[in-house]
Amino acid sequence: MKISPLSLVAAAVLAGSITGCRTTPGDPNETSTGLPYHPPPGMTYVDTPPGFSAPPPGEPLTQRRYLPPTPEIPSPKRRLLTTPLTNPAIPEIGNSSPTKHVPTAEVGVPQNEWVQAAAEWKGVPYRLGGTNKQGIDCSGLVQQLYREVRHQELPRTTSELFAKTISTGVSEVQPGDLLFFTNGMGDESSHVGLVIGNRVFVHSSTTLGVTYGSLDDKYWSKRFTGSRRYDP
Repeated sequence: MKISPLSLVAAAVLAGSITGCRTTPGDPNETSTGLPYHPPPGMTYVDTPPGFSAPPPGEPLTQRRYLPPTPEIPSPKRRLLTTPLTNPAIPEIGNSSPTKHVPTAEVGVPQNEWVQAAAEWKGVPYRLGGTNKQGIDCSGLVQQLYREVRHQELPRTTSELFAKTISTGVSEVQPGDLLFFTNGMGDESSHVGLVIGNRVFVHSSTTLGVTYGSLDDKYWSKRFTGSRRYDP
């Protein structure tokens, strides 16, 4: 069977389309017939290295191929840091207590005016400088409880409270007395709580808000610096 030269040319063009490669003279955007060439949608074509395929003799052709677009690599998701950064070398006053959020009846405290007043503040969040139920600090809580129970005005800061009160023996503490604690940095009045009965006190913890503690807890007993009484 005789095959015409035109049939061979058509077969070569068809083979180039199937393999995804083509040869173009001169302008890379034109085919050998001079018509514009467009790669498939979403594809791009790039030059192949010299010698990728031998061009026909006497015809300086450029071998090209088209490739699919490079898929986008999603950027890693960022996580928000929710854990507070603290210095482990500096103990945080109020960050641990076995009696936290324990009702007073469960720690053996009989009902009295201080217990009732403290119950109204229990769970209020800690806020440095705060004096209301939106947020309150340890000395602010003592000041507010004295206003409600005894209608007396106490100093605002722990250092002033320490200076305006008199020392009592720990075995003599009674409801309304103040307990002072250190943060381990040399300040013996860095934290204060108010006794509600049976060595149990109410205080505003930096991490738990208004809650209960006990002098029988190791955490508090090793930070305890003294009990004092307000006696104007």
